[in-house]
Amino acid sequence: MSKEVYEDFSRQLMWFDNWDKVDALYELLPMPYTHDYKFLTDKEHWQLIIDGWTMSELNSHKGHLEKWVDILLRRKPIDHFKKNLPNQLTIYRGGYNFGLSWTTCKKKAEWFIWRKTQHNPLYNHKPKKTKEPLSVLQVKKKDIMFYYNGRKEKEVVIVPNGARIL
Repeated sequence: MSKEVYEDFSRQLMWFDNWDKVDALYELLPMPYTHDYKFLTDKEHWQLIIDGWTMSELNSHKGHLEKWVDILLRRKPIDHFKKNLPNQLTIYRGGYNFGLSWTTCKKKAEWFIWRKTQHNPLYNHKPKKTKEPLSVLQVKKKDIMFYYNGRKEKEVVIVPNGARIL
């Protein structure tokens, strides 16, 4: 039954536009200790999250942040989606350190700073005069929710509690 539930959720997720993927996941993914929780394997659960995450933009936006944190904390992360990472690593974020999306590549984080400071209608209508900071964290693999490199961003998603800010 797990496969059918996963495929159904996956189809439903596709119906939502990219700005609303977080809302779809928030409603679709079963809460722990509910009857429906057992109908998805851990791998299927996390694959749905990764699919929704990677089809969305501005995941750390204040309107989405609380829902993403809730979604990310519904199940313990599994090694399958972070198996090639070392046990401890330095991660970077092009912007303030309260975001969920980080990278293992300093140059990519610097590129995100550049993208946010240029004329980009997603972020601002005029180029910013001051640029956002480069945030750096030292984290343990166990604190990472998942790693994704499908967009060549070397993205690490964390819920930054317990990570040490450098």
